[in-house]
Amino acid sequence: MTGCPSSPFHRHVLARARRPIAPLRGRPVCGLGLVIVILSLASSLYGADWWYCFNYYGYLKWVGRLDTPGNASDIEIAGGHAYVADLFSGLQIIDITGPEPPQIVSSIPITNGAMGVAVEGDHAFVVDAAARLHVVDVTDPAEPEVVSSVDVEGSAYGVVIAGHYAYMAAGYAGVQIIDITDVSDPRLVATVNTPVSAMGVTISGSYIYVADGASGLQVIDITDPATAQIVGGLNTPGEALNTEIVGAYAYIADSGTGLVVADITIPQSPVIVAVVPMPGNARDMVLSPAFLYVGDSTGLHLVDVTDPGSPELVDSYWPTDNVMSVAVVGDLVYAAADARGIEIIETTDPVPSASVDLPGTAAGISVQGDYTYLACGDAGLCVVDVSNHLDPRLVGTLTLPGNAVDVAVVGPYAYVAAGESGLQVADVSNPASPRHVGGVDTPGSACAVAVAGSLAHVADGVGGLLLVDVADPAHPAIVGGVDTPGSAQGVYVLNTRSKTYVADGVSGVLVVDIVDPGNPVIVDVVETLDDAVGITFASTHGILGYLYVAEGAGGIQVFRVMADGQVTPQAIGGLASPGGARNLCISGPYGYIAEGPAGIQVCQYYREGPQSVRIVDDIAEALDVIANDRYVYVACGVAGLTVLPQQCAGWGVPNVLSTFTAAVSEPDAEDSGVQGTPPQRFRAVDLAWSLAEPIDAVSLRLNAESAGDSWDVSFLPDPLGAAGMGYVARDESPLLAGAPSVRYTLLHAASPGAWTALGDVTVVFGTSETPGALVPQLHVYPNPFNPSTQVSYEMARPGTARLTVHALTGALVRVLADGPQTAGAHFAAWDGRDGRGREMPAGGYVVRIATEAGTGAVKAVLVR
Repeated sequence: MTGCPSSPFHRHVLARARRPIAPLRGRPVCGLGLVIVILSLASSLYGADWWYCFNYYGYLKWVGRLDTPGNASDIEIAGGHAYVADLFSGLQIIDITGPEPPQIVSSIPITNGAMGVAVEGDHAFVVDAAARLHVVDVTDPAEPEVVSSVDVEGSAYGVVIAGHYAYMAAGYAGVQIIDITDVSDPRLVATVNTPVSAMGVTISGSYIYVADGASGLQVIDITDPATAQIVGGLNTPGEALNTEIVGAYAYIADSGTGLVVADITIPQSPVIVAVVPMPGNARDMVLSPAFLYVGDSTGLHLVDVTDPGSPELVDSYWPTDNVMSVAVVGDLVYAAADARGIEIIETTDPVPSASVDLPGTAAGISVQGDYTYLACGDAGLCVVDVSNHLDPRLVGTLTLPGNAVDVAVVGPYAYVAAGESGLQVADVSNPASPRHVGGVDTPGSACAVAVAGSLAHVADGVGGLLLVDVADPAHPAIVGGVDTPGSAQGVYVLNTRSKTYVADGVSGVLVVDIVDPGNPVIVDVVETLDDAVGITFASTHGILGYLYVAEGAGGIQVFRVMADGQVTPQAIGGLASPGGARNLCISGPYGYIAEGPAGIQVCQYYREGPQSVRIVDDIAEALDVIANDRYVYVACGVAGLTVLPQQCAGWGVPNVLSTFTAAVSEPDAEDSGVQGTPPQRFRAVDLAWSLAEPIDAVSLRLNAESAGDSWDVSFLPDPLGAAGMGYVARDESPLLAGAPSVRYTLLHAASPGAWTALGDVTVVFGTSETPGALVPQLHVYPNPFNPSTQVSYEMARPGTARLTVHALTGALVRVLADGPQTAGAHFAAWDGRDGRGREMPAGGYVVRIATEAGTGAVKAVLVR
């Protein structure tokens, strides 16, 4: 017999079979056997049923919000409570111990509005806009009490505590240093005048570092607080608003520039080592542990600072208001979001895991009900009970002739491709005790198997495609076959059962007519970029569907399949493979690619083809993958089986809003209404929006806010637009009558209750301008494009404009323009690269413009 030539991956795994396995490190690693990776979400916010899905798009996942009475401007966390400087609503103390949602347990008024807060021991130190420091006893957070206050010069923006001293950023009055040894009698001991305006302050060792607005970073020696003085400084490109010190580096929130990283090895001579542009004006930041969470005027952003000299923006969360301050506790980020109150964002990766040892080399996989079946190499068939994914159990094994490399389970039988031993059949009606009931030798080496009706379709390597009658599973019999020009390595049977698709190595994809099983005929050959090794299919509307081909180093190619089962010869899209695509599966709009040593690549499929979402790289050797309605199962060679949560449906859409407009309808005359009642004016607002990708109405919500009132507005599909691509609404709320303005926010729920803002528009009554009418309309040509495209737009009047390119996940890719612009036509080119000059993968991107008049966006498609 000839070995399966399609299996260099199998041979590679066998060669590794006696290598030691790395121990589990608390991440989704194929350890010894089966590893179950789950997502630990806040059950009080999502519900217990949501643990199994995960947002592979990014690290940041919205989990809740607490609307504080005022404007949240600063937040500090201590002892299970969040202390929020809530401007004119004073200090809010919030219980965040859980598992219940956060609750305000007490509040205390602060004269002139709470601007900043710091907590030390049993006291909270709150500064107000008039530069007064208030000392609040919080021994019992439910019963806080102001015990003392002290007035200083300036206008306070923030405060930090070190030892017996409070250091206040006091605006034009510089830094005020207050002795708090006796909290009942705090006393000003020193003032350090800074060049411009002290906006934020932090402490490291015997130095305080001051974000001093236009003068940048100022360094003050506080070895003796009473005689503190400036000993160094650094002029930043923008206006420094806050700073965080970690080791030998200062991270500076530099409004107008982004994040500035400075080396402070010599405090007297800081040196800028990196600048990371941010989507908005950076306000605050916190480190935990290798990531910096940066709050700016657009939201919360995650910056990888593993290498401080080369930081990278990796993820963003876009709320509907400014993020003024950030605090982190464990896996939760609490963002003080101005009028929105406190936004709660989870940063947990799917790290909890469980494992079970499996014998042999897991190379193929099938799932049926509560059981997962694996082709375990020379160990034969392995059966794992996954009814409880937190406690999976190996319940059955069966030694079979040959080397099991693939398996398909239909009803009570498992059909195993056993290499040089052909097709083997096991009775798995009792999964805990599988029985070998029959088999049939094949001329080549059975590499893959698919079963439809009473026929098993076997990709038999150099033996081509074989059709095996399994009507009697105990006596399978070859009834037909076709000698393929290459080496049959993968097989998929179309549900019409009239066509079979074969991944035939160097020969590409073969379409085989099997109407007569005794005489199958190759009716089409589709060329691929590299050896076709795996294949799957997904149906769609209008045409029959799409064929997805794994091509090793060639990645993934997608071909359109017509109603007659024929495959269009030209791929409609593709995706690069970092590890060499072995196989893949499709579940809804998402795909999961087994990438060998590179792990699993999660991708999303659009009309123009797939786009990568994330590489799950902590997997030893991903050889095969399959998904059900909740989980993704990965055959990991000598490391057994890994089970991952599926991508949560609906994530990754924060940039799909193309247009969002509103028009005011004012009455021409007063309507007296019912006789004898006062005249009334009837005002209405007509709204419309269009989307770059279809979204079901049930996952959208239109909210209106005005003068402290909030209400939802009903809407309908746009009768002139494509399904799910546009909606219209008319707001006739009586609350509009006396409102000076109203802000409409369009939200999307990726999962029940997890609302994320797509965009907003504000209507100011009494003006002639239509909201959104002055937003520049973007045009991208050519589109699709390769390697570059031109973006054009026209400014209706002079003003500032920021033109950016984003991934569909919302992550910033490139800033094309940012700053003052004249009225008239403008042009910008995008070469398909990110801000570091790296080529971006093929797929969809969003070009977005932000001006004083509002924001607009258009989708651009990069092809490779």
